[in-house]
Amino acid sequence: MSTNTELESNQAILDRVTSRRHRQHVEQAIVAWLLRVAALISILTTIGIVIILVAQSAGFFAEVSPWDFLTGTEWTPLLKPQQFGVLSLVGGTLLVAAIAGIVSLTLGLGAAIFLSEYAPE
Repeated sequence: MSTNTELESNQAILDRVTSRRHRQHVEQAIVAWLLRVAALISILTTIGIVIILVAQSAGFFAEVSPWDFLTGTEWTPLLKPQQFGVLSLVGGTLLVAAIAGIVSLTLGLGAAIFLSEYAPE
């Protein structure tokens, strides 16, 4: 009798483990499917943005040459004659980024040195 109940007990444990593994497999398959859908939506959104940007900028670059746009130093889109030079805008952005990098590097290294060498444990 005890052998029979032991077999039934072992079978019940095996059924629970198998059921749990099956449920985990199904859950993992659902999550993998959802992640694939999210990735596809992200890719399609990015492609859509690029298509719209290219379509909208084609009209702009039909009127303004790309060379004048990239190398011009005047940005006056509301005044006559309109000028669309972004060189000074890009230069200002790079200058601000360089200053921010220098400040953050200095503060970050200072904090790291202080924490590793001088701060008590």
